[in-house]
Amino acid sequence: KDWRALSFFLVFHGRAVCTARKPKCETCSLRNLCPRLGV
Repeated sequence: KDWRALSFFLVFHGRAVCTARKPKCETCSLRNLCPRLGV
């Protein structure tokens, strides 16, 4: 049950913040975990 909610959040977050062409890293709440930051 909790995994389903987490999965939904991650997909929604990815669609809203982690866009392919211009990711919004500066506003990302997961930026300290992201391997893409600074690339």
